[in-house]
Amino acid sequence: MKKILQILMIIMLIGCNEKANQKNNDEENFEIRKKELDLKEKELDLRAQELNQQNELNKQNQTEIIEKPNLSSIYGTVKNGVYLIYTQKDEGVSQGSAFVVDKSGLSISNFHVFENASSAIAINELGDEFMISEIIEYDKEKDFIIFRLGNQNDIPFLQISNQTPSIGEPCFAIGNPKGLTQTLSTGIISGYRNGNEKLQTTTSITYGSSGGPLFNEKGQVIGVTTSGYGEANLNFAININTIPIEKYINRINSVESTSNLTEKEVKKIVSNYYETIESENWNQLLTIYAKNLTRFFDKFNIANYEAVTSAKNYKSKFGVSNASYNIRWNTLNYSSSNLGTTIQFTMDYQITRNDLNKPSNFILDIIMVVDNENKIKSINENIISKK
Repeated sequence: MKKILQILMIIMLIGCNEKANQKNNDEENFEIRKKELDLKEKELDLRAQELNQQNELNKQNQTEIIEKPNLSSIYGTVKNGVYLIYTQKDEGVSQGSAFVVDKSGLSISNFHVFENASSAIAINELGDEFMISEIIEYDKEKDFIIFRLGNQNDIPFLQISNQTPSIGEPCFAIGNPKGLTQTLSTGIISGYRNGNEKLQTTTSITYGSSGGPLFNEKGQVIGVTTSGYGEANLNFAININTIPIEKYINRINSVESTSNLTEKEVKKIVSNYYETIESENWNQLLTIYAKNLTRFFDKFNIANYEAVTSAKNYKSKFGVSNASYNIRWNTLNYSSSNLGTTIQFTMDYQITRNDLNKPSNFILDIIMVVDNENKIKSINENIISKK
């Protein structure tokens, strides 16, 4: 009997241990399952966050695609601000590029495009020709020149970037290589040179493209193209932010002008000029010119005494014995800015020449710029017709 009780006690102890072990196992399994559920919940949260981030990124990309014009669209907008430049030099006709940065015709190119040129014209994408009426500033060493096209009031112009691009940033240029007008080339900014004064780029720059604009991917001007070596994609542009163009844009666009001439006063300036030349009063002519002329027909940036000497020698140089002027006052246009007053008109010009085979009757388009003291600082002509 005693043995039976012992056996029963052992069985009961075994059962209790099994139950205890089962309980412990159940608790352990519960904790494991709880941890698994927590991990899955965190994983789901992470996946949800990743999905939300991806959706936001997709939305941003779609917005950028919608808002950011493609290169073809940008090219179609900015090309009308780029010009082909033809210059007459001793070695013959040369060419380059230029671009407009202000609605009044304020423009930029390379100095070497104009260096030693006796005359120059600018041609837009439509083939329209514009006189270069005034050289405002230039720097031979830095190789830039700032000038004005004719007598313009609302000419298409390009936007200037106020930020220097990063290396690796996409860029493009529009120029006229070998006379192939409005040529588009693309590349990246590949380096800086001369303390950020020059931008190195893989964008192709060849003969005829010098002086054109280098754009960032937004279509803003970041540089003035200067040269290319034709090997290893070595091409260069002047950093636009190193050229002092803003001071002239602000001056030309100023609402208030320090010069406000009446039509009568403008006519008096023009009449007095040609009457003085006809009478050959060279001392008086010296007082009519500004101390320095930014342009005098086929010359740029000369002293007033040089202009008088040129006028004095004109007849003997070209074999002219007599000359007469008839100004078409109905064509007179003038506008004032802080740079002075630009006067434009058409004139009939008749001369008697020693060589009867040469033209003697001309119709001229004249552009004259007077400073705020009403002295002539620029004068240029475009021959409309001759016979």
